[in-house]
Amino acid sequence: MKLAFYAPDGAGDKVLVAAVMAGAQRHGDCVIYVPTYGYEGVLADADAAACYGVRASSRIILDAYRRAGKRTFFFDKGYWGRGTYTRVAVDAWHTHGSWLRDRDHARLRTTGQELKPMRECAGQNVIYAGTTQTWCDLYDLGPARQLDEVIVKLLVAQHPGRVVYRPRPAYARKHPELCGPIEGALLSDPAQPLAEALEHCELLVTLGSNSAVEARAAGVETLVLGDNPIQRLNGGRDQAARDDLFRRLAYCQWTLDEYLSGEAWADLKETMDRIAA
Repeated sequence: MKLAFYAPDGAGDKVLVAAVMAGAQRHGDCVIYVPTYGYEGVLADADAAACYGVRASSRIILDAYRRAGKRTFFFDKGYWGRGTYTRVAVDAWHTHGSWLRDRDHARLRTTGQELKPMRECAGQNVIYAGTTQTWCDLYDLGPARQLDEVIVKLLVAQHPGRVVYRPRPAYARKHPELCGPIEGALLSDPAQPLAEALEHCELLVTLGSNSAVEARAAGVETLVLGDNPIQRLNGGRDQAARDDLFRRLAYCQWTLDEYLSGEAWADLKETMDRIAA
């Protein structure tokens, strides 16, 4: 297999590309690096394409390869352990292919991810974790602020006096003009850690923020409106279903050493085969 890996021309991105390249080579496959700005259309001799990060360019490139009948890989920050793990999805933005395979609990235990019991907290806050323009660009959803306002107003109508609007802290620092108060909702303190906010939370609602992963791990119910594996848990508080989902997510993210050794690549190729079948 020949994979064209499109990534920005940054040192961190190149480290990941080099690790995937070395791991694939151990299995007789070829990975070539193409700077994102160098994209000029689908490469005829490439069997697949990869992109890193939630960017409009990722959607443009991977959609083009999918239309050409080629396989795709999407890399992004891990679901947890973000300084250690990089997640990867085959033929999708999230790793739904993992549900086609048997997965044990061994890897989840090694990641150190704690899963707290699902808890009852009726009458407490409803947190809306806001989206970002880059995420909306990936899914071609239009202006992020307009989506946030519509969703918050719907939540306020259902939960008056208890809705907290929580913009993504890094996004709010960069774009404060897009993350101001929304009528009827409390505006969260951007300096407050999410774990602390969840202590007084009945439900976390989001389009696709990774905060849904943190909330479910903390035992808080979630409602995911967009593309995110936690959406599988909508409408339920079943702890066994939550634990099964995290068990599978643990096999959807890998360390640099695991990409470098080829362990991650071998697992990805098996997932590809299951999806194709």
